Amino acid sequence: MNWIFYSIFTAFLWGLCYTAAEQVVKNVDKNSYIAMSNFISLAVFLFMSKNNLANDLVEMQKSSNLTWFLIAVSAAVVGQYMSIMAIETSNASLAASLEITYPFWCLLLAWMLFGTVMSWTAMFGVLIIFVGVLIVIY
Repeated sequence: MNWIFYSIFTAFLWGLCYTAAEQVVKNVDKNSYIAMSNFISLAVFLFMSKNNLANDLVEMQKSSNLTWFLIAVSAAVVGQYMSIMAIETSNASLAASLEITYPFWCLLLAWMLFGTVMSWTAMFGVLIIFVGVLIVIY
């Protein structure tokens, strides 16, 4: 059940991040903001992974791991940039409202790429999210 706490706390922190980022990019170039925040993240996670880093670098060189690693990192980099662009050109609340549709993309891509079976409850939950987004936007 720890995952429930982690998920809810993550949602809270992302809400705080979006709200703060909206204020930051009013005065600071979005690329500078992204670079500075990622530099701090790099320092924190390098410290946290210091005991596993060497082994994980070797493991990452396996072709399937490397391919998915590059896809994940590319998606994260472009996604973070697009997220800040959405916040900068609208506002944090509106951007977050549309970006919350990511469970749909996660389910769809997991099914398309890995054949993951989607439960009816998951599909219904995604439908509720889309309806909620439409209500917020319109």
